[in-house]
Amino acid sequence: MDPIHKAKLKRNYVQIVNDLEPKDVVDDLYQDGILTDNDCERVTNSNKTRKERCENLISVLTKRGPLAFESFLGAIRCSKYSHIADLIIPDVTATDSVPCGKNGENTSNSNDACEECSPYFPVSFLNPDIEDILKRHCCLILQNVEPKDLLPYSYQEDIFSEDECDRIKTGETRKDRCALYLKELSKSRKDKLIILLKASLQKKYQYIVERIQQPFVSAKSCTETDSVPISITPRCRINESSIERSTVLNQTDPCTRYKKYYVNTDSSTSQLKQREDYFSQTLKLEEDRDVNCTKQKHTKLVNCTNAYEVKIDNCPSTKRTRRDITPEEGQLVTVSGTTEIVPFLMSPGASKPDTLPNKRLDVAFNTLVSMMNRGLFDQFNGLTTRLRRRYRTDFDMKCVLGYLQANLELHKSNFDGAKKHIESALTICGKTTNTRYFTLELLGTKARMLLYQKKFETLQDVVDAAKMIIETDVVASSGRAAGWLHVQEGRLMAAQIDLLNPTRVNFIGAHGYLHDRAKASFEKALANFQEDKSEYGPVGFVYTMCRLIILLLQCGENGLTMDILQPDPTVVDMAGKYLLHVSGTDVTSRRVLSMHYHIANCDYHFRVGNINKAFECAETAHDLATLLDMNEFMVHAHNRLAFLSVKVPPSCGEINEADLFDILFGSDSCPDTSNIDDETSGLDVT
Repeated sequence: MDPIHKAKLKRNYVQIVNDLEPKDVVDDLYQDGILTDNDCERVTNSNKTRKERCENLISVLTKRGPLAFESFLGAIRCSKYSHIADLIIPDVTATDSVPCGKNGENTSNSNDACEECSPYFPVSFLNPDIEDILKRHCCLILQNVEPKDLLPYSYQEDIFSEDECDRIKTGETRKDRCALYLKELSKSRKDKLIILLKASLQKKYQYIVERIQQPFVSAKSCTETDSVPISITPRCRINESSIERSTVLNQTDPCTRYKKYYVNTDSSTSQLKQREDYFSQTLKLEEDRDVNCTKQKHTKLVNCTNAYEVKIDNCPSTKRTRRDITPEEGQLVTVSGTTEIVPFLMSPGASKPDTLPNKRLDVAFNTLVSMMNRGLFDQFNGLTTRLRRRYRTDFDMKCVLGYLQANLELHKSNFDGAKKHIESALTICGKTTNTRYFTLELLGTKARMLLYQKKFETLQDVVDAAKMIIETDVVASSGRAAGWLHVQEGRLMAAQIDLLNPTRVNFIGAHGYLHDRAKASFEKALANFQEDKSEYGPVGFVYTMCRLIILLLQCGENGLTMDILQPDPTVVDMAGKYLLHVSGTDVTSRRVLSMHYHIANCDYHFRVGNINKAFECAETAHDLATLLDMNEFMVHAHNRLAFLSVKVPPSCGEINEADLFDILFGSDSCPDTSNIDDETSGLDVT
């Protein structure tokens, strides 16, 4: 947070602590991306008294970047605390400014840290580039960063060892821990240390990453009297979210991007798509996605002067990249125009697909996936056991087998078995030929397990860790691993939508925010599944398309918002196009995909007013979920059946003559009457 904004909060500290209930504003701050899930829990649950919660909230806000202040003002304006905003705003004028050199950046010509920060910095760094960045932004880092937030990623990427992490944690104060962190960092010689540092800061300190990426302003061009204006106008979250949704609706119809993908126009063949179309379709999709990212960026940040300041969730990383891919190599082109040639590895062995080990890996994976999808679990287990015995030292094979066995256990809702296979496979990832990709696959499976268990906070941590892996090398991490990860992220957002309270004032804004994030995640997943050559490519694509349709129709993941939300008619039409596209695939051959297809079909027919057809689709989906023993989707289909059953008009079927006489005059029709024929016995009912 800017120093002048910190001063305003400090000046009104007593009034804020005495009057504010943090629980009333954390939802708005979370919606704006100022607070994370852990921050919200820390503020609302960890302290016993309201004043302690207020103190905790202000402590967190002062370390959350330049947008935290205006978001806080907007939150208290929209709540019942407008009198607090009235106290703060008169102290903040439109001419308020922060002198250059006092805003966290050292603008002197010297390569040393400023006088205030120099006691916390080591004498020298083994990596001169990281030294230059840290000393240039010494105040920004020392005043805001909590090293404990960076240690998990630093340990994962082998920046620090376990002993070094423990040593950093021993600091009594935050600045002491910063000093220990800088001391250990000065000993590292890693080539990609700057990239790893930015990735570790990305989750909670994105504004610091953006400041680091800005061009350096020397003291010659910025004197002590120069100033940087600060906007204090609170943002309106509901209007902003509506602008985002209208921008998304105006984008090119994604159905045109996918219309040639996996469509089976010949019923005599089960092949969904030739493999050579992957690269050409991926190129077009990436170009469209970059255009959409640019449109949304300019919609939200019209006055933004920072070329690297990206705040749209469906952009792949903070610094946008564009990929130009040839079949032989991958070409990574940055926005600055510099080009770096890197191997194009979508999955282990993709660079040399004709070698025997890679053919063996692909054949094993596709064969086992086919067995699992057809329900041949005994054959699956038998083949897996034989492969484990045969390839005891092939860690790539062992990792693939662990990944597939974990997915099979999840299919059976055996979470303990799935966790065992995931943890076992993660221990050998470092010995494989592509550690990053295998780790990403297993984290995606772990995310799926946590989603089934409704452990949303832990799931968010796993997704964030996996996204950091993707951002370090977007090209090498593409494919089914990234695809399934984005699917779980999208379903996490959709599950959080189901938990929203429609009676809350900020329901519309929160729903729009989560809806757009889920939609962006599903679109990223579709892009990655198009790049995958295995049998999981078509499966993942159709599955994701069904989940996207369910999201767009807003009946809820669990089917409990069918009468609460109403999507725009243009969105319903778009979902119908997607559904028509999915119906052209070989979806009915796989019962799992057929179940998701019928749930999506149910939602679509309900939105267009065809209640009978919607009820039939819900029944089919429920029967398939019961047959597959998938409890989660049995509940989803049951909720739809319960809602639609009261809306389906009663049907009167025809009764034949024999049944008619049995009902009216049979022995069980009226036990108190005689069976002797009366004058009506000769009645001709025909």
